[in-house]
Amino acid sequence: MNNFKNEKLMKKYYIMALAACLGLASLSSCSGDLDLKEKGVTTVDEYYQTDDEATSAVVTLYSRLHDLGTSYLMVKNALSDDCYIGGVGMPIDEVNEYRFTSDNSELTSLFQGYYNIIYAANIIINKVEPNTPVKSRAVAEAKYFRGWAYFELTTLWGPVPLITEAIRDNYRESNSTEDKIWAQIETDLQEAVASNALPSKSNVNDKDTPVRITKEAAEAMLGKAYLWEKKYTEANTQLDAVINSGLYAMMPLGSDGYLGYASYRNDNNSEVMLQINRLNDASAYNTELTCMYVGLPATNFLGTNNGRSPFYAECWGFSSGTREGLVEAFLQNARKNGVDDERYLTTIYSVQRLESEFGLTVKPGGFFQGSVGYFTTKYASLNENHIPMTWAGFQQNTTLMRYAEVLLLAAESHLMAGDQAGALKYVNIIRQHAGEPQLTTVTLDDIKLEKRLELCNECVRYQDLLRWGDAYNELKDQGKRMAYYGYLSDSGNLELQYPESQYKQDAGFKQNKNELLPFPYAEMNVNPNIKQNPGY
Repeated sequence: MNNFKNEKLMKKYYIMALAACLGLASLSSCSGDLDLKEKGVTTVDEYYQTDDEATSAVVTLYSRLHDLGTSYLMVKNALSDDCYIGGVGMPIDEVNEYRFTSDNSELTSLFQGYYNIIYAANIIINKVEPNTPVKSRAVAEAKYFRGWAYFELTTLWGPVPLITEAIRDNYRESNSTEDKIWAQIETDLQEAVASNALPSKSNVNDKDTPVRITKEAAEAMLGKAYLWEKKYTEANTQLDAVINSGLYAMMPLGSDGYLGYASYRNDNNSEVMLQINRLNDASAYNTELTCMYVGLPATNFLGTNNGRSPFYAECWGFSSGTREGLVEAFLQNARKNGVDDERYLTTIYSVQRLESEFGLTVKPGGFFQGSVGYFTTKYASLNENHIPMTWAGFQQNTTLMRYAEVLLLAAESHLMAGDQAGALKYVNIIRQHAGEPQLTTVTLDDIKLEKRLELCNECVRYQDLLRWGDAYNELKDQGKRMAYYGYLSDSGNLELQYPESQYKQDAGFKQNKNELLPFPYAEMNVNPNIKQNPGY
């Protein structure tokens, strides 16, 4: 089954996946109660024998990725210095301000979401015999996702429990070592790449194949893992293979520039390495909180239905408020280059530009908590994406990894391996696409800046800051001052203020603590074998 965007088949497979999940849940909850086999019940060992059963397991695996989407975007962006969180008194505020504890529900959801993916992957890896092309592909995809999930877990939590079995009576696994986790990540991704079971795109504009994991997506993820481990030669091999395949390219910007990344029209475009897929299906996507949380906070504007505005009128936009540092980085870069590059003009919008270009005005007397008057539209929820007959159903995919990241990973890896020419070539592809002048030499600081601007609010910044050793300097004051923008006085003018009453002394990144996230209290409560990370 190559095309997961076929709606009728997707509905069929979702039903199959749900049935499989319910069956497994029933089996796991009853294990050990009786050894007698109930009539009409298929055991785990008897299931996953056919191509259809393997396919249903893969659909379950992809649905676990979808379930993770909101936590993934909210938490990883909140931990970075890309955005403000505009809600009031929510657990995600604590994440954004580094005032979280082990019982933070957003961190718990993210942690559990990764392990839900690992559980679904383990089922396939351990129970599906790769003796047909369909089943071989299922196993390869499961290895990709297990490696991907453990990469995320260990770069955020460090020495997490390493679980590779499908089902067992007791999952009270103690912390593994980071060396063992990295070895497992390498093994899973290496085997996915070498399996000959993952397809490649037919050409650069193929929009069907990247609906599922491709060989090049696995190579990109393996190259990323090698870079984190400082294995630059190995990283170059994998990342160059993706680039030299000729199957990926920077997406043509068209009339709407980088804002076009948020449109369903560009699902599975020439840059896509990994996406969360959605359908134009009211029954499946009546409410999509990911799109509501990260879209432009249109509820605070007038004019959203004026015919000029492309933005859905009821989004809350909790993580679209752009931080001062990111805005200034764009402005400084523009001054240095002598040009406002395309990505700045179409991903970061001031309140003034929202009014002049789209007719949006701040509601009289209204204001934004957690905003300096600039908003990102990187994951905007657009009217054209809204599914009719739903309140908040949206059909656009969410991109988790794209070709721009591959180029910037390769630029860094080549530079660290001593290949200035290779690094320069890859950085200049990014700069040309953004409308910037070409560099003649490149430094690590150049790559860091280019990556910050190109991939802002795409969930990579925080982990980059950690591995570069820059997290404390960049995040130590995060959350101490809260920005408010809007009609904040009787002057009748839009203003930016940082009220002293909102100052939080306990906020900000702390050394020897926030380098790792806390293991969730809920997990430690049921698994006393997990040792908490330092500082919590």
